[in-house]
Amino acid sequence: MVLAHPWGQVSTPPLMTAQFLVENGYDVDMFVAFDQELHDMGICLPEFHRPGVRVFASVSGQASPPARLADGTVLPPEHWAAVAAARRLPAAYDWIIGFDPGGLARAAALSGIWGAPYIYHSLEIDDRPSPAKDLERHCNKGALFTLTQDRQRADVLAKLNRLDRKSVHISINSSLGPVLPQKDSYFRDRFPIGDRRLVLALGTLHPSTCTDAILASLAAWPKNFALVMHGWLPDKSFRTAVEAFVAERDNVWLSLKIVPPEQKFQIFQSADVGLVFFSPDDHNLKYAAGSAGKLYDFMRCGVPMIGNDIPGMAALLNDSGCGFVVPDAASLPAALPLVASRYDGFRENCLRTFPRYEFAMSYGPLLRLMQR
Repeated sequence: MVLAHPWGQVSTPPLMTAQFLVENGYDVDMFVAFDQELHDMGICLPEFHRPGVRVFASVSGQASPPARLADGTVLPPEHWAAVAAARRLPAAYDWIIGFDPGGLARAAALSGIWGAPYIYHSLEIDDRPSPAKDLERHCNKGALFTLTQDRQRADVLAKLNRLDRKSVHISINSSLGPVLPQKDSYFRDRFPIGDRRLVLALGTLHPSTCTDAILASLAAWPKNFALVMHGWLPDKSFRTAVEAFVAERDNVWLSLKIVPPEQKFQIFQSADVGLVFFSPDDHNLKYAAGSAGKLYDFMRCGVPMIGNDIPGMAALLNDSGCGFVVPDAASLPAALPLVASRYDGFRENCLRTFPRYEFAMSYGPLLRLMQR
């Protein structure tokens, strides 16, 4: 498995893929990028507390020979050190999985070195015309097949990358395991929330996930609801503005503490309502509903959700009875009491629906496809 991005610790699809493959008798080598700042935050290198997975980290910028594809195409220099480090390992691989465009490019180069076929697992859709997009298309054509998170994203990716739609398959961005109906007091132990219902917005806290609009709606929230924002603020100026805003209010708290993987679901189990919002500024965000790992994690923990009206969100929330869709974050003050009035039903529907989306349900057939 090859990742070019450095946030492997919090990237659910490669973590679940590695775990699933090990549980099915495979040994997995995971090649990841190292970033000191993210490493210091605790979200860089994946941790596996079981035999069967080895993690190898590469640092860009080291002097390395150019990395090439089998047809002679030279990769951009940011890939050279990673390919040079990986090629020194034994080449006894059944197949290679490259995650996102960077991982795909490295997987394609290593496929020529190791003589193993490769698969493309797309997590983020790039729709911008650029040399990087051209390279992604070129490498994608050599893949056995392509994985992405839902049918809408498969349609978009096939069109953008000029693929046969039948070669693009679905790996749901979910997790392995049964439902987790137990509630947890993680945030109530940290913050003076009291008896208010805890609304959770988490992950990347940024205008792209409507964080600014959610905060702007807080002044009109009912008194019996409070917001916790948990995750990371990648934009430094936006972080400064958010911290100043939060400091002046008594119904919102900011949590930037990175928890170890084994505590991840305590975060979700401590919430009463989950928010799943994306600003549809590009294809990746417009079609983010089915790729949102937090949606399935809320569902697994029986947490009703409110999402904004982007393609696919209504099918995941309204149709399943796991929550409902609103036009925008300004609708939250009126929507929150509606969640409270139907809370038990939403919660039961989440727990009943999740097994259909559990990771193995989509990846089991994919593993059989890979084996064939």
